[in-house]
Amino acid sequence: MPPWSMRKAGAPVCCCAASMPVPAWQWSTSGPRRNARPSWVPSTAGGAGMPASRSNTARAPHGRWRRLAPSRWCWTKRCSSASTPSTAPNACCTWCSTRTLRPANSMAFRAGCTVPSPGGRWRVRKRWASRAGRTNASRWRCACACIPRSSSSPGCARSRPAPARGMAVSCAPLPASHPRSSTPSADVMRRACWRTWRARSRAARPAMSSPPPSRPTERPRKKPPMDIASSLANAGNGQHDRGVSCHPSEATARVAAVILYPSLGCPLVLAPGQTRARLVIGVNANDSRRFAVDATTGIAQAAHPYIDRHLRLCPIERKPADTDTTQGTLFDDGRTYAKARAALTTRALGPFRAQTIVHCSDGTAFGISPAGMRLYREFEGGMLYEIEFDPRTAPFTRIDASGFLSFAWMVALTPAEKKAWPGGDAPCAAHYQDLLVQRFLQAQRGTRGGAIGDLREYDVDAIGATRIGAPGADRPRLQAWHPVIRASTPTLRIAHLSDVHVNLRQQALARSRAILLEGAEGAGPLAEPFAARTLCNAFLHLRGLFEAVAPSREPDSALLLTGDLIDFNRNIDPARAGATLGEQWRTFNILGNAHDADLYARWQDDMQVYSLVRHAYARLRLPVFMTTGNHEAYEMPYGISPRVGGWGMALGAMENAGRHAGPSVTERTDPALARHRGRLEEASRFSPTRANEGIAADHNLTIYEAALAYGPTYGQTYTSLNYDAANFDLFGALFNPLGDFVVGFGGPQGARTAGQLLVGLAWGEHENFQNLAGGTGSVGVDRQGAMILPRAASSFSPGQQALLRHAQQLKAASGASLLVASHFTIFSYDQGVPFSAADAGFTPADTPDGQLHSPGGLTAFNMGTCERRLRWYFDHLVLGDGPRVDWHFSGHSHRAGVYQAARSARSRGRVEVTSARDPGLEGPQAGDGRATRFVVSSCGGPIGYQNLDGELAGWTLRPPAGSVLDPVRHRLSQVRSATGTGRPRLAVALDYLHLMHPKDPPLRFVWAQRTGLLTSRRSPEVEVVLSERMAVLDCIAGVRVWVCEMVESQGNALKKTRPRWHRLEPALVHRRQRTLVFNPHDLDALASGMVSLHSANETTEERETSRPGDRHQVIERAPQAFCEVVLKSPAIAKGTPDWSTDMNVDDPWLFPLDIGTARLGTTFIDFMRRRAGEQGEVPDWDWLHRTWGKYPTPAGNLYPDPKKVIRLD
Repeated sequence: MPPWSMRKAGAPVCCCAASMPVPAWQWSTSGPRRNARPSWVPSTAGGAGMPASRSNTARAPHGRWRRLAPSRWCWTKRCSSASTPSTAPNACCTWCSTRTLRPANSMAFRAGCTVPSPGGRWRVRKRWASRAGRTNASRWRCACACIPRSSSSPGCARSRPAPARGMAVSCAPLPASHPRSSTPSADVMRRACWRTWRARSRAARPAMSSPPPSRPTERPRKKPPMDIASSLANAGNGQHDRGVSCHPSEATARVAAVILYPSLGCPLVLAPGQTRARLVIGVNANDSRRFAVDATTGIAQAAHPYIDRHLRLCPIERKPADTDTTQGTLFDDGRTYAKARAALTTRALGPFRAQTIVHCSDGTAFGISPAGMRLYREFEGGMLYEIEFDPRTAPFTRIDASGFLSFAWMVALTPAEKKAWPGGDAPCAAHYQDLLVQRFLQAQRGTRGGAIGDLREYDVDAIGATRIGAPGADRPRLQAWHPVIRASTPTLRIAHLSDVHVNLRQQALARSRAILLEGAEGAGPLAEPFAARTLCNAFLHLRGLFEAVAPSREPDSALLLTGDLIDFNRNIDPARAGATLGEQWRTFNILGNAHDADLYARWQDDMQVYSLVRHAYARLRLPVFMTTGNHEAYEMPYGISPRVGGWGMALGAMENAGRHAGPSVTERTDPALARHRGRLEEASRFSPTRANEGIAADHNLTIYEAALAYGPTYGQTYTSLNYDAANFDLFGALFNPLGDFVVGFGGPQGARTAGQLLVGLAWGEHENFQNLAGGTGSVGVDRQGAMILPRAASSFSPGQQALLRHAQQLKAASGASLLVASHFTIFSYDQGVPFSAADAGFTPADTPDGQLHSPGGLTAFNMGTCERRLRWYFDHLVLGDGPRVDWHFSGHSHRAGVYQAARSARSRGRVEVTSARDPGLEGPQAGDGRATRFVVSSCGGPIGYQNLDGELAGWTLRPPAGSVLDPVRHRLSQVRSATGTGRPRLAVALDYLHLMHPKDPPLRFVWAQRTGLLTSRRSPEVEVVLSERMAVLDCIAGVRVWVCEMVESQGNALKKTRPRWHRLEPALVHRRQRTLVFNPHDLDALASGMVSLHSANETTEERETSRPGDRHQVIERAPQAFCEVVLKSPAIAKGTPDWSTDMNVDDPWLFPLDIGTARLGTTFIDFMRRRAGEQGEVPDWDWLHRTWGKYPTPAGNLYPDPKKVIRLD
């Protein structure tokens, strides 16, 4: 508790005394005596509160000498904790009488700290003793801070000369009829500055003639500083804070604060007629004491001078670099702070702590994310404050619909901060959060396995398919922004984007010079680099969607961005990826390059998203509300088609052992993990088990194409435990420190009167992607299988539950529409389950655990959902009797859908889906005011997928898209980016259909039996067998076969073996069965390309491609062959939306073929089939190296030895 003190005359005893000298140093004796502790007692005869001790005699209380100047000393006495201002807020302590005295010549006095009273103005004369024993006089006036003040009469009622040394001052009660006595009825609460004097013995204070020792013997006790505003506020509030420092330097003390709301990911959007608004700041514990919070009302009486000095409203493009923080600059009222006092109301909201729900006075509520709290460690233990203002008064009248502005808390930089400023061009003042961001980045440089350079904003318009437009020195650095704008309409259109997966590796892949058919004449695009032409770049389509959701560039819309903004935190730098195939393949080797922090730098993808969001504010006038997904926490990149083989299983076992066991096991496991990651050949070995089979399809590439551009390490994974919640720190620093929040739009007073309510929910601190201890798929709560779409393991959290209840109460009071946004889903069908599936539903559970006979709470109809309090959510906010959620937006599954559910009449507690539709294929979907609509938006950057009625078994690829809600017409529609590489390729869908369903491939070939004498010639006919699904699609227009013949050419006395491609164009004849008919020329070309094989010379690879278990012996085989399937628009079943409208059917479907002849006894059997095993899915790396490793291709490519690529030799 701050001590009160009696200071020596002439010392700066009040903050009003701005011109008084600063103390040089202080010296104090030992602690107080046991029998001399004063405390508050009821006043009887003479005064308000008298210090009492165990004896009634006037004994000298123990105190301390203080040196106030080289020749000035004073005796200071401390009160006990019982004499706090809160005990008697309107009373003066007897021993602190001189604390209420102001110098007569002070500026504060001339400004009117006292008021005249009948009988004249009393003056106080106080004597002090110098070290030499001389005495001087100083004129003082009484300005007691113990009574309520007003702007008209801020001073004491009376003043009179001070008594001689040894006298003390006490306050007398006011008469009940006094105008200032309108306080609580108790007499002890009615105090004023009517002075009464009573003499005390000289022992009450030590004689001041004897100076203290020349040198201190104890360490001085430091008192927390406070500013002038605290003293004024306490006086106005009737509180007497005895911890106020009276040093003149405190009048311009720097106060550090962070602005939590608004933020870049949670802006402040004012309605056209809104009259009250607020922002939320966090202040550390020391500076919070300056704000002088009233314990009853929570009003910070002394906050306005600091806000006036530090808060700024600046353009969204830049912050002021040179601003004065020593006086009121926001309101331009100098050091009077009068305008700030009248315009601002500051309230204390609660402690600055993570995951503590904070409620603003207008209904806005939020919880600070743990990642945000890690960034603001220095504020832990501090306080949160809301600053309420009227946006119709200056300087807030600048907030309008013409463009975004941004708040900033500007502080003057210290010499050390200027020296540490990046680039050396330090401004005079900076936004304090920018300092924290720079410190955060500096602390991360060289740590956490990733390099962090001078991070600056990208030029969004300069980013292309193969270039990123690296930001130069003229681009703004990484900064924190706090946008505010006034909407042009009372209601906002709500756009939703999710799973944008910005990935700079796509620019590096697009630069690949890899060609599918190297050196093939007449192959057209197949003999040209394909990556830049076909690869879907997530950032480019996300930029297009941003433009599409804000076509008018007016503040009439808001964008929800619900997670998975990136793929992983560390990613390859495209500028360092190299220009040749060999260089690119080597740099994509994750296990071999993970140690290279420059090649695999940190946060490059985040910077692209950050730059695009800034573009939305500055150019599109589009507010963006952001929550986290699971990919923001992913640390390391993985291959373009990661595999789970023996090496990956061993990796997962060791990592899980280290995570769940004790430190001793971890110490033994870490070296074993390092050795295991060094086995690069095993890590790069082919495995048919895919960790995430759809990654190549996300890029609009077949697995073969993706692997060819990436290289032999396409299947590598660095870790099986890639999720680390610590990686949310940058999201909290740049975008949104609020993990979960409730905000409102359209209300004149904020969220309580809003017409639209938005609840944003974060992913949480954990994810679950394994169900090893759960059910088998048919029993128990968890029936989603062993490897699952990751679920939010800690949501709904208790904090999210509290915010949802709060939003429900707001809706009940105002009738607003309620929208919830999260990354995790509530309803989402598994990829192989069509929307037409019957008996769709589940029984919501509050935990994923349960007995085997428990009903299924996690099924194929809620993939990627949350694991906690799901039943509570349905019982109270979806199907309960109270106000319900109108719309729940989510993403995560990459599959668009609008779902509606109801209670099951057959099973208690079960929820059944009554409607499941795709707004992109089935048109806009209307809302239902009585039922919750669950919206899952497709990918906002990569290619998504759909499954309406099993048309492509879950591989109906969809363009990058988002959702748009019209609140006036209560209608939801889809916005798409279906141009260029955003058009899904039918060839990719068919290739996935073949690889994911090998037992029922979409097409296969059966060569007819040989005819003629000794069956020496092949039959010209090959039957094309289509699967039932493929036959319905009827999308094959023709078939070409490319066969490679190895020929020897001689030049410069050197023999070269070069490939020569033969294009075979059989006729596709529709007989009883579709049949390919080869002409004689094609058969001759095929025969010339065949290579005779013998069992002794047959390689292991060739033996594996023969069917195991049969007695066929392959005698000849084409060294390399491909099937080119020419496509056309598929036939759409009656009653099914035309899903092919947005598809690219011009690109042919190309896959590797195995053509040859086998002998069974005396019978020759010809075959043509998709190659089995690795070479049917990914390139034949050894063949490419043997063919094009020594001599370049016609396009100039050299294919390196795959073993050297893997080992980085």
